[in-house]
Amino acid sequence: MAVLYRLFYYKNLIVFPLRRTEYELDFSDAEIPVLTKRVKAGEREESFGTAYPSASFREKITAFLDEKGFFGKKENDIRGYCGASFGAVVVTEEGERTVSMKELPGNAPRTFIALEDLLEALFEGSPKEFPRRENDPFAAECGALLGPLFPPDGPAASVLITEGDRILYDRGFGRPDLTEARSADGDTFFNIASCSKQFTAVGVLQLAEKGLLSLSDPVKKWFREFRADFWNRVTVSHLLSHSSGVPDKRGYLTGKQLLECDDELALEYMPGLDALDFEPGTAYDYINPTFVLCGKLISVVSGMPFETYMRKNVFEPAGMRRTLYFEAEKQDLLPYRAHGYDEEDGKWSLYEYGRETCFATRPDGGLYTSVHEFFKWEKALREGKLLSPDSLALAQSEITRVTGSDLCDYQNRPNTWYGYGWFVEPAMPDVSERVVYHTGDNGGFKILTARYPESGKTVNVFAARADYDRYGLKTKLEKLLGVRK
Repeated sequence: MAVLYRLFYYKNLIVFPLRRTEYELDFSDAEIPVLTKRVKAGEREESFGTAYPSASFREKITAFLDEKGFFGKKENDIRGYCGASFGAVVVTEEGERTVSMKELPGNAPRTFIALEDLLEALFEGSPKEFPRRENDPFAAECGALLGPLFPPDGPAASVLITEGDRILYDRGFGRPDLTEARSADGDTFFNIASCSKQFTAVGVLQLAEKGLLSLSDPVKKWFREFRADFWNRVTVSHLLSHSSGVPDKRGYLTGKQLLECDDELALEYMPGLDALDFEPGTAYDYINPTFVLCGKLISVVSGMPFETYMRKNVFEPAGMRRTLYFEAEKQDLLPYRAHGYDEEDGKWSLYEYGRETCFATRPDGGLYTSVHEFFKWEKALREGKLLSPDSLALAQSEITRVTGSDLCDYQNRPNTWYGYGWFVEPAMPDVSERVVYHTGDNGGFKILTARYPESGKTVNVFAARADYDRYGLKTKLEKLLGVRK
């Protein structure tokens, strides 16, 4: 069944900047649709929040679109911004396409206005909190567990738990900005820190699928300026699996440089590096600069800037149109952003760029997104929109043993491995299926993303405070989901 995915209209009345109003209607959960409203003027974007209409609205909106001719075959994008322009993106069994005024019969502007009125009335009249299903013990148990961890007057947190395309739990807690009254929800954007690595890994694997590089390529093949001979033994695979032996030598930077460190500065020491910490492929050591190098590899091989490649080949195909990398000079462009906080002596203070070292490096940890956008990422991976099943299975397989490493404590737990951009815990007697997950820590941000491929369940906890027991929370949520005894 075809459904409206996105409606937008532009207004440009000479004296006002171009203003785009957008409604996004998501039917991923058949029982509870999600309607989001945003307005963008120039480079600034504001979220008006999320509403949850009744499931019966799906039939109503589909009938309206069908009656007005939105499901025709003609394809035509909007180009003119004079006066007011309207458009909608419609998802059908054949994929996604844009409908504009030019292809609708009759009075197209009035049709779009009527559609906008319908959605605006729906937005205003629907509950803004994710509705609890009647007698839903899972939601009640999640609320009892999460509420004390993330109180309403503290820093923001967003939690989304799903099974396939079905939303099991979707809640925001706390406040994105402690100086403002607004509350967090599933559209609040967080720095997801090292959970960004899986996106970089997918970018590299895409280039490998196209035959533009090989995972067995030595680093020296792509970076001739790296002088030491050992770069002929360090491969792309080693970089992606934290088994390269390359040390993190960013400590030579000044304090100011560390706080403002970008991708280029993070890699500055590598061409002259004269020794590895261990022979490549023989141990685990979690190193951020090697993932920054993977980002530069994407740029070198594709011929595009890293961010441009990721936008065109990863974010847009996944439907993650608002997800973006942090840039210090463009912080105002971050949509509906949560700030990271640290608590000291009972007081919260900002803990992000300018206060945390290497906050701004991108391929290893600079991505800003929301749990709702991340849901689209998981769905795109599951449906093979970004990688072949074989490549995804390889990325989420046990490549480097983490457990027992003498070099690194990060996620060094029993039964833990690293693949390409993901940690992996194989099934155990007390855990009924394998877990593919990642954690992220950057300033005040503390992130958990976990996927259970056999059952299709996911757990995503994005928090702007670093003072909660993340792994303990993961264990408790797994028990609620029935995957852990």
